[in-house]
Amino acid sequence: LLAYPDSIYQVGNTKKYKKAAKAILNDTKGFGSKNIFIQEVKERISYLLIEILAAENSISSRVEIISEIKKFFKKYTKTTYAGRLRYLLGLGFVDGNNEKEGVKVFNEILKDKDVSDYIKEMVKSELSLINIKNKTI
Repeated sequence: LLAYPDSIYQVGNTKKYKKAAKAILNDTKGFGSKNIFIQEVKERISYLLIEILAAENSISSRVEIISEIKKFFKKYTKTTYAGRLRYLLGLGFVDGNNEKEGVKVFNEILKDKDVSDYIKEMVKSELSLINIKNKTI
């Protein structure tokens, strides 16, 4: 169940991955809620789908990414992808002209002990860019 979508993702065929991922997630809605393996597979597929949306970097994908991340956190409260997804959420807000909400998310990330230093450095860079942009405008 995981090998097929992972192989598509590794090849870089994002269009096909999105189609396959959505089909797998739709087909597995009704089962696997108690099966840890199925939940992990669905979590990974959902996470990679969000990463693809983030890479598309279009206005429609930014709107969709905020919605998808919020849905993701409702389904997977204790995810290993939390730091990265919160970073993408902050970017989505900033790129979607909701800078105040994005800065709020970024500041929460900086205070979180569980977020990796790598992600915190990316957040600091984004906050610096926001400050520079605000000072030059």
